[in-house]
Amino acid sequence: MLHSSRLLATLFLVILSFTSCQNSENSSDANQTKIAGNLRALSQSERAQDFDQLLALFKTYYGPYDYKERILKINIENEANRLKALAISAKTDEEFAGYVMQLGAILKDGHVQIEIKNTSSGTSHFRIPILLTPIEDKAIVANIDPSLIAETNIMIGDEIIEVDGKTPAEYMTLITKYSGWATRVSQKHAIYNLFIRPSYMTELIPTKPTAKVRFKKADNSIHVQEIAWTLSKYNADLDKMINISTEVAHPFLNLEFDRAKEMNSVTTSPDSDVRKMGDVNPFFLTEKAQEKYNFTKVYPSDESRKKAGLAENEKPPIFAAKYKHQDKNILLVRIATYSPADFKYPTYLKAYTALLKEFQDSVDVLVLDQTHNPGGRISYCSGLYDLFAKKMDSSVVQQCNADRKWINNYKIDLPSQMAKSTPWTARLAQSMGLLIEKAYDNGSRLSEPLPVFTGSTYSLGESVWQKPTLVLIDELAGSCADIFPMLIKENKRAKLFGQTTMGLGGNVEEVGILNNSNIGIKMTRGLFSAYKENGNYTDADLIENNGVTPDIEYSHTVSDFRNGYISYIEAFSNEAVLVVK
Repeated sequence: MLHSSRLLATLFLVILSFTSCQNSENSSDANQTKIAGNLRALSQSERAQDFDQLLALFKTYYGPYDYKERILKINIENEANRLKALAISAKTDEEFAGYVMQLGAILKDGHVQIEIKNTSSGTSHFRIPILLTPIEDKAIVANIDPSLIAETNIMIGDEIIEVDGKTPAEYMTLITKYSGWATRVSQKHAIYNLFIRPSYMTELIPTKPTAKVRFKKADNSIHVQEIAWTLSKYNADLDKMINISTEVAHPFLNLEFDRAKEMNSVTTSPDSDVRKMGDVNPFFLTEKAQEKYNFTKVYPSDESRKKAGLAENEKPPIFAAKYKHQDKNILLVRIATYSPADFKYPTYLKAYTALLKEFQDSVDVLVLDQTHNPGGRISYCSGLYDLFAKKMDSSVVQQCNADRKWINNYKIDLPSQMAKSTPWTARLAQSMGLLIEKAYDNGSRLSEPLPVFTGSTYSLGESVWQKPTLVLIDELAGSCADIFPMLIKENKRAKLFGQTTMGLGGNVEEVGILNNSNIGIKMTRGLFSAYKENGNYTDADLIENNGVTPDIEYSHTVSDFRNGYISYIEAFSNEAVLVVK
């Protein structure tokens, strides 16, 4: 066994405190249940108030409200009232929070971020440090803490076929009640919640201290192992999560996939064939891949960096490598995240500029890896696109939810920040605020498409890179990582290889905190697309729930995963060579 019998007994008692289901409230708010040493549970009236507030926030601030009702064929108010009735009678704070999460899941919006800060139990997750990834509709071990490998014989590449007698597909039916992703392919990655179970997923709370895991090896042999669950308290695991940069000029223009934090916290293992979202290295940079393709890492020289305006100590960690395929020299460059935590994004842009200029003459083609990118800051994303753009390339625009929050941001807040340093930009912001106000006054849900992110409907840059390019995308690239390939495709700057991106099609912003539960509510504030000069925009032009489709589609296989992604690298390298010809 992995833990002492005393720890398991303690864990079991804690689990029983959940699954015994605290008595629901009867006739008065004073009749409260309470776990010793923790918060009292919310009363029925408090829960009702919070759900009414939740619906009001969606009605007021949710940009895709009408769009979601149209494409998903749902009535958001009816769904909220259905869940409210269940939430009022919830037996625990965790169950109540679960109904709040279910409303977000119904909307299939990865940018609806509902942050539970604490509950009456104080428990946030039940964990087993195994990260699962979906490949060929199978739940494959993508990462695992080294101590578990030694004691369970479960290894990266094994297939999980049952946990406590249920298949991963059966668990997904429950998981997706609480976790709705924007596209079908991306949704499959919610399988990671099989081994990291938030306490609000009450139907998934373990009923005993261990899980019986049935798994299959590459040789098709079947094994069974009992593994102990561990508990996580709220805020106890923040140090394991990816760092989010505080260097944000305008936080209401954030475009980041928040669930990357939870996914990245599943296991603390530093070594894996599938790296964390936002990792510096490509997920396919395995030992077998390195052995076959002999990637030679490169970095801009001191002279190149100096020409780009970088100081001696400004060396942001950028993965870049040269390798040869079919007699062509390929430069592989990774864009890991648009939310760097170590250097400001202009420093990264200068480093990429130095890199591209220095190695352009010595290679035939660029492969730009933007897979597993959780998004981030729009200024970084648009600035990076400018390195590949031509004048008059379409930029990104957004139809903004017509509300006073947007109006105040653009008519008052931004202009006051910019008045002294960039007065003309301040006036531009005010003009966009007036257009949002016009929609608000007319009772429209959304404004006309506006260049709120960059200030211009066209790219402001001029291409640094002049040679052929292939861009790698996947279903774990979202938000800003939807925008970059969207602009590449719209302006025909390169071909896209891989899977459709996540489809997170608007900026995300906190719009309120529920008064009683203190649950923070973030939501999508608009719908973005590439600018169209003719002004004709359809649902198909929007990124939300559509993503960006590749020109060349590639689906991973289990055998390729186990073999270090050699077939994947060969496939995109073949395509890279073709774009040279």
